[in-house]
Amino acid sequence: MGIEMPVAEAFTQDYRVSTDPTSHPVIRGGTALASVYMVLVDPAQIGVDLSGWERHGVALKVLKAEPAEAPLLTRWGGRRGEGWDETPLFHATVAQNVAAWHGLAPRVYGVVTLSGPERSWAAQVVEVQYGLLDSGGSMMARARLDAALARYGITGCLRGSTKRDWVGGKFIDFQCCQVNEDIHVERLLESACEASPWRGSGGKPYQGIGPLTGARGDVARRAQCMGLSPDSFFGKTVIDLGCSTGAFPRFARQMGAQRTVGVDRPETVEVAFSLSNWTGHWNADWLGLDLQDEGWSDVVGRETGIDEFDVGFFLSMDRVCGYDDEVAACCRTLYVESHPGQRKDEWERRLARHWKCVDYLGFTEDRHKRWLWRCSERRF
Repeated sequence: MGIEMPVAEAFTQDYRVSTDPTSHPVIRGGTALASVYMVLVDPAQIGVDLSGWERHGVALKVLKAEPAEAPLLTRWGGRRGEGWDETPLFHATVAQNVAAWHGLAPRVYGVVTLSGPERSWAAQVVEVQYGLLDSGGSMMARARLDAALARYGITGCLRGSTKRDWVGGKFIDFQCCQVNEDIHVERLLESACEASPWRGSGGKPYQGIGPLTGARGDVARRAQCMGLSPDSFFGKTVIDLGCSTGAFPRFARQMGAQRTVGVDRPETVEVAFSLSNWTGHWNADWLGLDLQDEGWSDVVGRETGIDEFDVGFFLSMDRVCGYDDEVAACCRTLYVESHPGQRKDEWERRLARHWKCVDYLGFTEDRHKRWLWRCSERRF
């Protein structure tokens, strides 16, 4: 397509450490022990508090190499060469999360820097995978991994690997992967257009993605219509019901949201995940659910550990799944957008049954007007 996807700096956070993290005992029985190039460390052992990530069972995979100026560009061996030392941390993270989406690797939630008195280190915040060191690596598992990665232009992950690179049936060593960025981005944009078609869009995706303007315009313009700002999100949990390709959860994260969750059809949230993976929005959850099924909110609670979100979005979803008690109960503040042709007064009567404060915000307008409200102070 000749289109480049802009890559975010992935919200890289810096943590101060008083000692060399690579000299501490590694987690045993977990994702990995240690190698010439990295070590897996319990963050508590080096005084790093990751509670703000809202994740349980995480560790730091610390690269021993001197970090690059941009931590995501740090190479496993600290220099450009062949094989293991050629892969930048960003590519390894993208590849591992693609595999994790298919249940073939532990997740990476983000990349951080650890700053000590004399030097610093780049590290991944990873899910700890328990199991036997030689329990995976079957021909079938290797074939599944190759196929899942090749779809997005990722090759070389299994080069020189052994069964010891598998823990509990999941692959853990992505230091040899190669990502063809042109193929990867082209596949992302094709998938986005396929997963969220809109009548009369001329082949555009429903939401804007990087350099592509969506059929509904860009998220910043729609957010402005809702009066959204960093104060709307900072430190909060956010859920988007009918997230399409994930533009609003990504926007919320950029504005400082602590945790974001997108819910839509399975084939759609896979695209939302893939776009978010490439743009560095790794600490997000994407749930493939049918919002017409009663009890979907119970599944969200089990999968995320969050029963009530601070902020929710229900944008042009009423004709898809219907606005009801379950939608209202999932969050403390809800932003609602109508469909074209729906009556404003009828919507306000419906919303007033659940909310004490129903603030009319105006409307969005692409081909049609859609009314907007912010609802707060739930009645139950």
